[in-house]
Amino acid sequence: MKVILLLSISIVLMTLIVACCIDQESGELEGILWRLDSYADQQGNLVNVLPNTKITAQFKEGTVNGSAGCNTYFASYRISGSALIIGSIGITEMYCTEPDGIMEQESDYLAALESVKGFTIEGSKLEMTNGQGILVLVFTAG
Repeated sequence: MKVILLLSISIVLMTLIVACCIDQESGELEGILWRLDSYADQQGNLVNVLPNTKITAQFKEGTVNGSAGCNTYFASYRISGSALIIGSIGITEMYCTEPDGIMEQESDYLAALESVKGFTIEGSKLEMTNGQGILVLVFTAG
């Protein structure tokens, strides 16, 4: 009896783990909290997010929203195949002083987000490109 119960629990847990992984690897943009790893700065260089800051994006039902590091933001979006069009971005208007450079990072992130025209998802990585096909944002799921 105990063996059957343990076997049943193991099967349920494995099913949940596999379902979680399949969702992230299936190329789904929506329903996942994406955390920014790197972004294109004003010079077009891909730079890492500042330590102790968190920039996120969550896509759901035609609206993307998240934290830009200091402020929260939202925008509409449209997907057609691998094309992604971000609408005008609305943002709260707070000013943060720490860490040094956070407002510049936020400005660069939002400019890169507005420039997005395409995306690819591979595993837990989301990469976004601009109209010239240049990588401008790199996210990780979670």
